[in-house]
Amino acid sequence: AEEGLPALADPGTPRARILQLYEERAFWLWLTSHRLGDLRRLVRHYGFQPNEVFPTGATVFGVPYGTDTSLPIPFDETNNPEFRGGCLSADT
Repeated sequence: AEEGLPALADPGTPRARILQLYEERAFWLWLTSHRLGDLRRLVRHYGFQPNEVFPTGATVFGVPYGTDTSLPIPFDETNNPEFRGGCLSADT
């Protein structure tokens, strides 16, 4: 019989369950470019504050994290006739 990882313990509250789900997603989807969308979703749909889900303080190099919660649109994208400019969600 194969042995796997033990089941995760129930964190007990709906808020803690959401955080546990997204923490597990962060491990499973490491380096697949899903993290920013998940962090923005936690703020936009679940009501977390940006400083609760985005990194704060200083990086391992001693540089402080910024306050941006989205990626900038590349300048080359202005050549795209379908580009309307701006972020789709003004709140995050």
